[in-house]
Amino acid sequence: MKWLAALLAVMAVTPALTPALAQNIQGCGPRQAIVDHLKTNHDETIAAQGLSSRGWLLEVFLNREARSWTIISTRPNSLSCLHDEGASWTFFRNVQETEVN
Repeated sequence: MKWLAALLAVMAVTPALTPALAQNIQGCGPRQAIVDHLKTNHDETIAAQGLSSRGWLLEVFLNREARSWTIISTRPNSLSCLHDEGASWTFFRNVQETEVN
């Protein structure tokens, strides 16, 4: 899970946003609104989630057919922000923990 560690490292150096400031930045809003948008407009659903050392929920949404993906983080106050999105997601089956460390 080196990609997850790298993503969390990037998030750690990103300045913290206050809810008022984050709402003014495109891509931030109530978690449920973002989840609904991803499902309705991209047919993406939650594929993985984890809790960061900051206490934020990090989630990966995928459309397995289109292989599109979106990563969001949600703060404890339910404010979510999009971090990145893309295509060509690759699935690895039966990867052992020792293979990714």
